[in-house]
Amino acid sequence: MESMELDNTISYKCACNFEDSEGKTHIYDSSRISTNTFTKAELMSIHLSQLMLQHRIARATYRDIVQFINTVIQNYDDIMMEPGVKISHGETVDALLKSKSSVKGHEYDVCSSGCRLYGINDDQESCVDCGKPRYKTDPDQSQTPAASMKLMSVGDMLSQMLADPATRELLCYRANQESVAGQLTNIFDGDNYKQLVQQGLFSNPNDISIGFYTNGFVNQKKGKNSYTIIHCIIFNLDPSIR
Repeated sequence: MESMELDNTISYKCACNFEDSEGKTHIYDSSRISTNTFTKAELMSIHLSQLMLQHRIARATYRDIVQFINTVIQNYDDIMMEPGVKISHGETVDALLKSKSSVKGHEYDVCSSGCRLYGINDDQESCVDCGKPRYKTDPDQSQTPAASMKLMSVGDMLSQMLADPATRELLCYRANQESVAGQLTNIFDGDNYKQLVQQGLFSNPNDISIGFYTNGFVNQKKGKNSYTIIHCIIFNLDPSIR
């Protein structure tokens, strides 16, 4: 396989030689292809096309990537004025977003068998379901959890939505919604919600109504462990975007 070098990092295919035993049907005239046949952008496009085929990237994704690259090219002058400019990998992007977000994950001890999550004030040292110890055996007597997990606080995320004028406006659906007698169009027309309002709840237009739904399942046909999905719906949002 022959190649021509555009730079020191990427090799671009430009020709291919076949063995005589493969037959003359493979022979073609490649004399028109030289180092000056394609522009740099065309060579990069060819290389990108080969990467898409090699990794079996979907055509729709291919179009999105090409559009993104063209956007980068159009903004080249502005981008190059930034110090240390480069496109980062996924792990670096995740770390960047986490460092800029005020919503943090809260870490909790959990049973190593997945039976339960220990609350902040739980002083149990073993699981009441399976009996496994909550902490690892540590010669230093430090309480290192046998297993842990991080959870995002619903309260933290809702407070961020209220702090942002754009999303706070979206949350005004509940306060602005008017019930029509005899019609049940959403949860705010129901008796349960109206009883809560009569008890003095939801008096502030920024109060948020949310609902939690749970569903248990096993991840294997003969799995012994069951799992529970907790689905949260923000009823303050218009039904069309909930």
